[in-house]
Amino acid sequence: MLLTAQRYPGVVERKWGLTLKLALCVNGIGELEMEHIYLSERNLRVLLSKLERFKAGDQTACTIIKYANPTDPFCCSMDSIRVTAVPDESYYAVRNPGVMHPKDEPCEVTPS
Repeated sequence: MLLTAQRYPGVVERKWGLTLKLALCVNGIGELEMEHIYLSERNLRVLLSKLERFKAGDQTACTIIKYANPTDPFCCSMDSIRVTAVPDESYYAVRNPGVMHPKDEPCEVTPS
């Protein structure tokens, strides 16, 4: 089954292929097209597990690969994508982390 603009609403044809059109409302005005990847809780847990195993010295690329499946209700907008987890100390080696909502900010547990 092919992913086509005629068969699936929201699919936009481009000269380099097809992508899902995702709208992001900016201050209630206009749309912005972006690629979209969906990660399940299982995907996220696997990435975190791989990252912990990497930190413990195991050999892992800390990566999962996702492929678009048009029959999936949460179909990625790219044909395929590689998602890699990176330790914070490496990722933020040259810049500070961005601001997050306080409820989403990871908290460090202080030993008692």
